[in-house]
Amino acid sequence: MEMLKRIKIYFDEMMPLQQASSGLILALAFFMALAKSNALSLVPSTELITSAISLCFFMILIRIMDEYKDYEDDLINYPDRPLPSGRVLFKDLKALSVVVIAAIVALNFYSQPIAIAAAVVFGFSVLMLKWFFMEEAISSSLPLALISHHPIVYLYLIYLFVAFSVSNPSTSLESLYLIIPFSTGFTNWEISRKIRAPKDEDTYTTYSQILGLKGALALAVVLQLIIVAGISYYFLSVGTPMWFLGLYIAAYLPHLYLYIQFPKTGKTFAKASPKRPLRPIAESFQVLMIVAVIAEFILF
Repeated sequence: MEMLKRIKIYFDEMMPLQQASSGLILALAFFMALAKSNALSLVPSTELITSAISLCFFMILIRIMDEYKDYEDDLINYPDRPLPSGRVLFKDLKALSVVVIAAIVALNFYSQPIAIAAAVVFGFSVLMLKWFFMEEAISSSLPLALISHHPIVYLYLIYLFVAFSVSNPSTSLESLYLIIPFSTGFTNWEISRKIRAPKDEDTYTTYSQILGLKGALALAVVLQLIIVAGISYYFLSVGTPMWFLGLYIAAYLPHLYLYIQFPKTGKTFAKASPKRPLRPIAESFQVLMIVAVIAEFILF
């Protein structure tokens, strides 16, 4: 019982329900876009349901692995987090990992293509845990960590694409382009959450330290424009009314404005953390994309 209480603390603070279940919403939006781009009906199937649930477990597994990898850094920069503070123990995370891995196996064994895709995602996750056997080089370089670790997002979406294709054999490979805007949303989030105003910088390595504040912001904005262009192309390709596309672009502009103004203000919202001031904006932009895709599917 004590272990369950500690695991609950871990989920409450590090992966609350809305975050743990975000994989379901992402999978739903991606499946909707794939169905629309292939002129197919989105019919719930074993493949779609189990892959969406599996994605949540994969995301939880990565979060647990990060606890091991970031432990020494968290002791210095985030000592109040559950693991470095001692409120959660390593044995709790090990037990949770066993449950998560067992669930992934159980959810993917029934189909060979899906099982292979899941095995690739799991194998890459393990390599991430081991720093691809280059811990010293990767852990000391934020760009190298991004290049080596971030492909996991593409593998998540390829896994979902395989599941959708098994459920819908007529799926065209051309619709793989949808992986770009969906995955780039996570890249934008990863870059944005590690951008700070000069006065808020400390020993924690950020992209604003490496690229300079304006350089890091420019990179994030370029990523956002790639996402907007990709989603706009998708809307146009499936015959979405222009007014809806215009509404989507108009909803993005306030996000762009906040990035442009950040060098002058050094903040976005009063409640935003000085250590991660742009994170809520990046998350809002990600939500905007997903909501727009879901709304377009339902309305048209």
